[in-house]
Amino acid sequence: MLLHALDSANKGHRRIMLRTVDTDVLVLAVSTAVCLADTEIWVAFGTGKHLRYIPAHDIAKELGYEKARALPMYHAFTGCDTVSLCHRLLAGEKRLHLIYGSHLMRLHLYFLPC
Repeated sequence: MLLHALDSANKGHRRIMLRTVDTDVLVLAVSTAVCLADTEIWVAFGTGKHLRYIPAHDIAKELGYEKARALPMYHAFTGCDTVSLCHRLLAGEKRLHLIYGSHLMRLHLYFLPC
């Protein structure tokens, strides 16, 4: 999905909508949005009455470059696929951050160049 979004942005599209029910796609959209300064990436997330339109580009701006680019690795290390799981693993996330510290936020420098 994100390869298509990047291709669309490279071809001049400035607003991109991704439709998903998977948090992995949302995490990747935020991580990608930080590299596409002039492009809005919206994620239609959920189904039925729980459908929400999430501005991935705004989240990316709020997080900043380093945190947004490191988000997929942090997501993979914590294993959070659902909000409730992230909530239950909060202690684990704190331990992870204490163990890896600022190095975790710098992983993007080695794996995900813009």
